[in-house]
Amino acid sequence: MPYEGDRMTDRSAPDLSSRSPTGGGRPNLSAATVPLPPGEVLLSSAPLEDGRLGPYPTVWLGA
Repeated sequence: MPYEGDRMTDRSAPDLSSRSPTGGGRPNLSAATVPLPPGEVLLSSAPLEDGRLGPYPTVWLGA
């Protein structure tokens, strides 16, 4: 885990998420499009498609 207090979550899905009290990142490690979790999008490494994260980019969310 990169920072004290963060946690990695594997929800048996092809994407991972890291959350902290101030926000977190979510890389999509699959070739599928996945829904965005709740939170304000602060930065995305690729354009978002109707509230979904396309294949292989990462999105950073505010708390």
